[in-house]
Amino acid sequence: MKGRGSQGALQLLGPASRTSIMRLMAYPQGTAGSIMTTEFVQVPQDWTVARTLEHIRATEHEHETVYAIYAVDGRQHLQFVVSLRELVCAGSQLALTSLRRRPAIACGPYADREEVARIIRRHNFLALPVVGEDQRMVGIVTVDDVIDALMEEAQEDIGRFGGGGEHMGAPYCCRRRGRGWSSAAGVQ
Repeated sequence: MKGRGSQGALQLLGPASRTSIMRLMAYPQGTAGSIMTTEFVQVPQDWTVARTLEHIRATEHEHETVYAIYAVDGRQHLQFVVSLRELVCAGSQLALTSLRRRPAIACGPYADREEVARIIRRHNFLALPVVGEDQRMVGIVTVDDVIDALMEEAQEDIGRFGGGGEHMGAPYCCRRRGRGWSSAAGVQ
């Protein structure tokens, strides 16, 4: 979204949306910051399961997706992540801290999107928190945000394998043979 048209389009948005988009546009293309969403559920780590669920219900229209809940301390530093499934299955009076399984895994806003994709794939995440240098949440990158990066990476790998190091573009005619895949080029 560059040039004169982008400025006009931005003026059509409300102040909150305009500020959010301007913040995202400040990050270099291909980074976590450029593909993240700033709509996520962040709550104090000392809340109960019941209070967290009430908060999600009350603010559901403000969040694009709710895969996980991001628990922060009093200084807004990310402490841990609780999946929506864990939250829904937990007793309502339990403290969120009792659901903490491990320290949060996060990336910075300048992390390369392919690295973000590798982290999401390695840990089987639906979303990865993005934190600034001060460890405060600035957004999340969802798995669908990085599918494009994964597809581009896979196409480059296929291109290197089948094309002697050159990128071929879209994958070409593949068929299943035996236990593996072979291409129409005759790899058996």
